[in-house]
Amino acid sequence: QNIFTWSDDMFLTRRGHSLKFGTLINHYRQDIVVGTNSRGTVAFADLPSFLQAQPTVYSALTPGSNTTRAYQFNTVGFYAQDDWRVSSRLTLNLGLRYEFQTTYDEVNGNGAALRDIVHDSAVTPGAPYVNPSLHDFGPRLGFAWDPLGDGKTAVRGGGALLYDLGNLGSSLVVAAHATPPLSS
Repeated sequence: QNIFTWSDDMFLTRRGHSLKFGTLINHYRQDIVVGTNSRGTVAFADLPSFLQAQPTVYSALTPGSNTTRAYQFNTVGFYAQDDWRVSSRLTLNLGLRYEFQTTYDEVNGNGAALRDIVHDSAVTPGAPYVNPSLHDFGPRLGFAWDPLGDGKTAVRGGGALLYDLGNLGSSLVVAAHATPPLSS
């Protein structure tokens, strides 16, 4: 897997506000070569079955299966945050992050997926899924409070809605191994 990253941040302080803005852009190139079942797999129920050469399951890739894939996609994130000093004893952290990923593209035209397992009788060529990440807005809220006003005690808290992008590698491996008509 190759990952190329570009990011930038800007900071601006005005009166009681510390503003932060930034972006993070990743370009992924994930090359997948799956050798599982290329020579077949045999399973036996127990030792006597094995000794009598009576398998319960045999599985192998069909001749001509292509289990090599080269996917590329991007993840993009933008954020804005304000650390607002409401008073000498209270600071609020208010922010919003927007993140999404582009649709996975198999660069050699070997992408396909079973889109609707209930209704589809065959796979659909193209991207492995419909992109679900275009609505990933993540608000952030936090605070720092000095309850006694002496600078010796601080109560802090916060929360955020976070999204984990670019983590579908194992799903792509499974798709490379078992997506007819490219491999079966």
